[in-house]
Amino acid sequence: MGPSVDSLIFNYIRESSPQKIANLKVIKKSKPFGMPPVVIHPKIETNLKKELQSVLLNMSTDSQGKEMLAHLGIDCFVLGDDRDYDSIRKMKAFIQEQRNEN
Repeated sequence: MGPSVDSLIFNYIRESSPQKIANLKVIKKSKPFGMPPVVIHPKIETNLKKELQSVLLNMSTDSQGKEMLAHLGIDCFVLGDDRDYDSIRKMKAFIQEQRNEN
């Protein structure tokens, strides 16, 4: 068994500090998953929520925003769809089934 890491993180380390992963070998890549979502407290004020959402969704149209996103290896933020996480739900169900069988 080996560790797993999100490709966004792995690619960031590969670009910023390649010596940290020089001895690593990728043995398997999973199917794509939805990126971990940006979450906020459910009781946040509606106006602040809309403002934060607007800032994130429009970062890629602003020069400073583009620069920040590029540093993180992200092209842009988009509104997510709950279906983006169905593959994770399937994995969870599979693991639970395996545990129940043992």
